[in-house]
Amino acid sequence: MNRILIVLLLSLGGTSLFAQQAIPVANGTGIANLEAAPAQGRAVDQWKYRVHDFGKLAPRAEVSYTFEVTNTGDRPLEIREVKPSCSCTVADYTKTPIAPGESGFVTANYHAGTRGRFAKTLMVKMNTEASYTVLRLQGEVVPVE
Repeated sequence: MNRILIVLLLSLGGTSLFAQQAIPVANGTGIANLEAAPAQGRAVDQWKYRVHDFGKLAPRAEVSYTFEVTNTGDRPLEIREVKPSCSCTVADYTKTPIAPGESGFVTANYHAGTRGRFAKTLMVKMNTEASYTVLRLQGEVVPVE
């Protein structure tokens, strides 16, 4: 029984050695290189903020916020579509390709309803590796005193 257990442990332990990926090491110091590799051949979206909190709003208030995105890749970034989660939010966005190192925008115009907390999302479809990014608007509608 012990022999079977030892053989089983050795065979399973040996297979796990081959399943591991190598970790890049900087200059042979033994310190893992944890920095992200630069994007090659693609657009990369870097958002200044992905969430905006309006705080407290009056009922039926109309507010707007502009999200800023910078292309940190080496190909043009294209915002292909922006879908708000409800009809109370209307979006506008940069329609032309955003060159590497340049910035674009997604502007959300929100029409507040009646009282209570709210959280609305905008699904941004792009030509990036992830394809989609979710932006969020939040706040609270409070009665006017």
